[in-house]
Parts: sequence; structure tokens; C-alpha cells
Amino acid sequence: MAKKKLLQDIDRYIEAELPQMLEHLRQLIEIESTEGTPAPSAPYGIAVRSALDQALSIASGLGFETNDGEGYVGYAHIAGHGGLPGYLATISHVDVMPAGDGWHFPPFRLTEKDGWLIGRGTDDDKNAVIITLYAAKYIADRMGLRHDLRILFGCNEEHAMLDIPVYLSKNEEPLFCLTPDVFFPACNGEKGIYSVELISPLLDGNILALDAGIASNAVPGTAVALVQSQTPLHSRRMLPPASEEAEDAVGTVQAEKTPEGYRLTATGKGGHASEPQGSVNAIGLLVDYLLEENIPSDSERPFFQLLKKLYTGYNGAALGLACEDSIFGELTCVGGTLHLKDGHLVQSIDCRFPMCTDWKSIDQKMRCHAENAGASCRVDKASDPFYIPLEDKGLQACVRVSNELLGRDEKPTVIGGATYARRFRHAIGFGLDDMKEEMPDFVGMLHGPDEGFSINQFKVALKTYILALLELDQLDF
Repeated sequence: MAKKKLLQDIDRYIEAELPQMLEHLRQLIEIESTEGTPAPSAPYGIAVRSALDQALSIASGLGFETNDGEGYVGYAHIAGHGGLPGYLATISHVDVMPAGDGWHFPPFRLTEKDGWLIGRGTDDDKNAVIITLYAAKYIADRMGLRHDLRILFGCNEEHAMLDIPVYLSKNEEPLFCLTPDVFFPACNGEKGIYSVELISPLLDGNILALDAGIASNAVPGTAVALVQSQTPLHSRRMLPPASEEAEDAVGTVQAEKTPEGYRLTATGKGGHASEPQGSVNAIGLLVDYLLEENIPSDSERPFFQLLKKLYTGYNGAALGLACEDSIFGELTCVGGTLHLKDGHLVQSIDCRFPMCTDWKSIDQKMRCHAENAGASCRVDKASDPFYIPLEDKGLQACVRVSNELLGRDEKPTVIGGATYARRFRHAIGFGLDDMKEEMPDFVGMLHGPDEGFSINQFKVALKTYILALLELDQLDF
């Protein structure tokens, strides 16, 4: 099919299938697929398993063979006609982050407004489930592929990505894998990740309760504590410690006297841990307030001083972690959650780092800080950076397709975030976002309230995926 006729045919296909695609997306969005208690055939909880089953049901309805992967990584399989070894793959994920506070729209119901789709998973990453399935359907119904193709559905991306090692223990690596969880034209590298919990000594003072953050990989916008104080506490505006942000990067701590003590509510500005610049961490505001008001006891103060170092900027300089390189830029270090559990404060830390260091070096420094504060460390996940060279032929093919379709001349980029691409030997992040598209005020970012994705970009991403898969299929890996 000539290129012009191919593009026209794809456009007609997208318009014809759009109502059904949005209905399928609605079915997925309505499942609150946050990680839960493991159950038989549901290693990440019943809700995530329900979302996987729904994705497999949609795939089966489109005519694909499916496999549930025992609840770890399910997939739709499309047999190639070339008799070639191996398979191409895409991988999206059906698990989502908790909704959190601040929504103006129902988080687990698909809302359409002014050309935008709003709901948890519309951008991360249930939209990708539908787009990759319908890209495969277009190709399978019209011309097929030389290579086998698998449309993979992960179930543990938002946490430790432990589903992929299970999948790879039972399946060979894909020849090339696309992860539709970033932006176009492509992402060919990701910073290393070091995620750890700091556990304080047993508290013995005036902090009765503390609850802040919903995920270790998100900058919290609110933090709440209940404390006792011998002196009156007052509400006030707070500037983040040693803030390098703009002058309007301020937050507040509201103090309300109750029969049990003072209820403190810190309000900042949430964001993603991989790109914390511009956010205001509410935990940092609360920690600063507590120290200034002398709320921690003498035995608790060393731990709070350690927290103050953590919340002084986002580059880890106060902890001796700051570094940068020419590919990935500087290290980021973010506190995501802080909770009082069984008399101990548990602080989660999310560190993203370039290739000039490694997670073991960071871990050594963090454990030294913890020991000096009488605290302990518990590593949640740790992996060094991954990078696909610019001359890689699969990467070049995808970038070429994206640039030709969008009329641009852009280069691949690297990110501080973590996607499934880092779990495979030969994979890149490819779409679905267009960083040049202006978002209206009522649409929020992924991991935040009012997460949204435009219908126009949905169409563009589907078209790009069809063309990219066709291009990749012509390569010999």
C-alpha cells in the first residue's frame, strides 16, 4: 500500500474505531487497579487481576490469542507470516497509582471534556493498553507482520516491576520492545533508581500521629501531624528549606487546636519524584515547622535533622549525594511518604541518579547518615541506569517514524523516570505523550489529580504506533 493511501486508510480506521476504543478505555478506567493483597492467580491483588482480565477480554474480542501469565504479565499474541525466530513486543501496564486527594473529576470514571479524557490511567498507562491493541488489530487485519508480535500487559509497573523477571523466567527476551509510557520521538535511557526507607528510633515525645504522602515516587502535596506542644502553635506560610525555586514556591502549615493536641496540615505542591523541580514537598514544610517549634524531643531531633537534610533541595547535596553527567544531568533525591508506624517514623526516599555513580555507593552514604541519626535503612528497589546507544537501528527507526509523521527533527532523550524498558535488554520508551501539546488548566499530570490525555494525541499516538511497528518489522534483529 502506497504511503499516502496507507496514511489515509489509518485515519479512516481510527475514526471508525474511536467510539469502541473509548468504550474499552472506560471499562479499564473504572477498575481501581492499585496494588493489593496477593491472592491465588493475583500476585498484585484482585483489583489488578481484574484489570488484567479486562485487557485480555478486550484482546480476545479483537480476535487475538491471549495468555494470562498467571497474573504477572499477560499478553495478546499475533503470529507472524515470515517464520522468523523471536518476537517484537510492546508493553503497557494495567496497574495504577492510588487516586490521592485534590480531584475535581471522578478518578475511576472516564470523563470527556473539551477533547480531553480525564481519569486515573488515561495517561499512565491504560490508554496505552488500548492503543497498542488497536495498532496490532489494524496490522493483523490488513497486512500482517513477518515477525511474531506480543502486546504485553504488566501488573507491577508502579511499584517494583517484579512482574518482568517472572515473565522473562518463562519467556525469551523480545527482539525489540516498545514501552508507551513516555513521549515521542523516543526515550533511550533512564536514570538509576535507589528507593529506600529510613526507620527512626522509637519516638518518646510529642508527636502523636503523622501521615504524609501516598507513594514513594511522588512528591506529596499534603502532610498531616497531630502533636502536643507546651506553647501555642500558629498557622503560617513556609518557604521550602534552602529553596532554589521561584519566590512563589511557598507552602503553608495550618495549626488547629483540638482536644488531643494540635493538628498540623502542611500544604505544598505535588509532582513526580523523577522531575521534582517546581514542586513543593509538604513533608519538608512540616519537618521544618516541627524543628522550628521544638516539637521533637532531644532523642528524636537527630532523625529530624536528617530529614531536614533530605528536604533541603532536590539534588541530595546536603546528604553528600549530588552529582551529574552529560547524558542524564543531575541526581535527584525526594522524600515521598512519612508515616508513624508502631512508634517509629518511616520515611521513604526516591533517588534517581546518572551514570557517574551507582546505587551501592548511594546506599553506603545513606546507611552512614542513618546510623549517625540512630535510624536504620531498608532498601525497596535499586538498579543502575540503562541506556540504548543512538546508533541502534530499532531506535533510529522509531525516531524516524515519529519525526516524519509529526514534521519534526527531534532527537531521543533520557529521563529520570522508570519504565519497563529498563527491565529488557533491547527496549526503548516510545510515546505516547507529545510534550508540545498545551494542557488546559482542568487537566492534571500523571500520578496527580485530574490526570488526563487528549483525544487528538490518542489518535496521533495510535497512528505512530501502527507505522512504527510496520517499520520495525522490516528490520532483521
